[in-house]
Amino acid sequence: MIILIILKWIGIVLLSILGLILGLLLLILFVPFRYGVSVSHPKMGDKISYGFRVSWALRFISLRKKENEDRIVLRILGIPIKKINDESEEHEGDIFEEEIKDEKKEEKEKEKSIKKEEKAIKKEEKEANREERIRIKEQKREEKRRKKSGYVEKPVREPTAFEKLIQKIKDKISEIRNKIFDILKKIRLVFRKISAIIEFVRDTTTKKVMKKLTKEIVRLIKYVFPKKIKANLVFGTGDPAATGYILAGVSMCPAVYKKNVIVRPDFEEKVIIGNASAYGRIRVIYFVRLAIRVLRDKEMRATYKKIKIFNQEGK
Repeated sequence: MIILIILKWIGIVLLSILGLILGLLLLILFVPFRYGVSVSHPKMGDKISYGFRVSWALRFISLRKKENEDRIVLRILGIPIKKINDESEEHEGDIFEEEIKDEKKEEKEKEKSIKKEEKAIKKEEKEANREERIRIKEQKREEKRRKKSGYVEKPVREPTAFEKLIQKIKDKISEIRNKIFDILKKIRLVFRKISAIIEFVRDTTTKKVMKKLTKEIVRLIKYVFPKKIKANLVFGTGDPAATGYILAGVSMCPAVYKKNVIVRPDFEEKVIIGNASAYGRIRVIYFVRLAIRVLRDKEMRATYKKIKIFNQEGK
C-alpha cells in the first residue's frame, strides 16, 4: 500500500514536470518576441543615436538599450540582471585591474613559451649531435670493412661544362612541361565544374527548388518586417538635381507610403535630420513550420544532396 502511494506521488511529480516543460515549450513557440528600434539625428554634426528593445511574454524577459546610453540592460520581471557595455566610473577600476591581470598572464605565457622553445632547440641539437656521431661511426666501420675486403673506390668524374649545360636545359624543359600539364589539368577541372554548375542550374528540380526558396524568403522578409513604422526625415545635398534623384530613389520604397512616414526634401541646404522608429513581433512557431516545410520537401532534400556531393568533388 505504501509503495503504491509512493509510486502515485512520483507519477504526479513527473506529470507536473512534463506539464511544465510542455507549457514552457508552448509559450516559447506561440508567445511572440516583440522588438523595437529607434534612430534619431536631431542636428547636423551630431552623432546618430540609436536604441532598441527586445521583450518576451509581456516583458518577462527584456533586453534594452536607450538612445542616450551606451549600455545594454538585460531585465527579468523588470529587475536588471546584467549590464553590457557599461562604461560607468564604478567599473573603471575593475577593468583596469583586469587589464593588468591579463598583461601579467600574457607575460607568463610568453616566458613559458620561450622556455619551451629553448628546451626544444636544445633537444634538437642533442639529437642532431647524436645522429652525427652515429653517422661518423658508421662511416669509419664502412671504411674498415672496405679496407679488409680490398675494395678500392673509383674516382668520381666531374661533369664537363657542356654536360652541365645540357642537364640544365633538360631540367628546364621538364619543369616547363610539368607546369603546362598542371595548367591544363586545372583548366580541365574548371571546365568540368562550370559544366556541372550549368547542368545543375538547368535541371528542372533545381528550378522548382529555387522558386520555392524565393517564395519562402519573400514570406520570411514580410513576416520579420516591422508592423509599425514611424519616421520624420528631412534631407538635402545642397544640389537640387542630386536631391531630386535621391527623392526619386526613396519614392520607390513601399515603406515611404505608410501612414506615419514623412520624408521631406530640402533643395537649398545640405542637411540630414530626423528620427525613425519601427516595431514588430516574431513567433518561433513560424521558423519551426518553415524548417518542417523545407525538410519534408523531397525536391529540396535531393537538391541539397546534389550540392553536398558537388562540394565534396570540388574538394
